Amino acid sequence: MTSETVVRQLEDQQLRLHKEVNVTWNRNGQNYRGRGQIVALRPRLVTVELLHQVGHNGEYAAGDLVLVPRYADHLCWSSSRSVRDLPEEPFIHKDFL
Repeated sequence: MTSETVVRQLEDQQLRLHKEVNVTWNRNGQNYRGRGQIVALRPRLVTVELLHQVGHNGEYAAGDLVLVPRYADHLCWSSSRSVRDLPEEPFIHKDFL
């Protein structure tokens, strides 16, 4: 088992309702990426409600639902169809502000 696999499994185990995440998905050969909130968790699927409009022409509005596979579904999961934790905010010491 690689360290990347371990990280993805840990992220998957920490998914919970109302958690904000980055979501990536594709449709008709077009890749999309946005920020959303988890509104449903199933053993192999995550439903994310988008927090902002996504797409060059606004194909997806804030509030639209996107279904993507969880990492546990190895057959359907890919880096272009996934939910990932938001990156940690960098720590900036108050003396540098």
